[in-house]
Amino acid sequence: MIPINMAIGSIKIVIVLIALAAGANLFEIGLIIAFNSASTIVFSLFWGRVSDFFGLRKRFLLMLFLLSAPIFVLLGLSNSVFTLTVLYTALAAFAGGIQPIAAMYAVEYREGKNWQREVVKFNSFLNIGVIVGLVVSTLLAIVIPLSWILYLFAGLCIFSAVVLWLTAKEPLLPLERDAYSIFDYFDIRKIRIPRSFKKIKPVQIMFIKI
Repeated sequence: MIPINMAIGSIKIVIVLIALAAGANLFEIGLIIAFNSASTIVFSLFWGRVSDFFGLRKRFLLMLFLLSAPIFVLLGLSNSVFTLTVLYTALAAFAGGIQPIAAMYAVEYREGKNWQREVVKFNSFLNIGVIVGLVVSTLLAIVIPLSWILYLFAGLCIFSAVVLWLTAKEPLLPLERDAYSIFDYFDIRKIRIPRSFKKIKPVQIMFIKI
């Protein structure tokens, strides 16, 4: 998650600088950021629900990593404010689903054990990626064109996908995000829910445990 968040977490400042270089005014910059934020909200809910339904985390993360990479390349090639707005909104359609799916992966990989600690650890790594990305972007912007930084971000997306493919595995216990509320009361580590039960609800998990 650190390399992918170096790209996603620090791209906003790069996009703003590119937009200014393309002649964007304050209103247009506000629209670019607003459309991206709205797309992030909508698609984080969409991808979260889809991954909950299928009970697959690794495959969806791989797909979103790889779909984000070409958008970064296209952003680096864009030369108009309108194109920049469309592409930056499209990027949020894919990147917006990464955080909710990855957070659930962190919980499921540990099979519900100490899930609060795992979420805190996940957020820490996420913030490390954002901070490192901002520092690297700032330093690189001094010596190379901004478009090259976006190409580097595309490479980080692919690198994250390769690392995930080689080191991660699908969790044995797929859960819906609503199940967070029962983790404090029931030890779910011994539950093994088959894929055919992927639509199971938190209250059903409670009765299975009882």
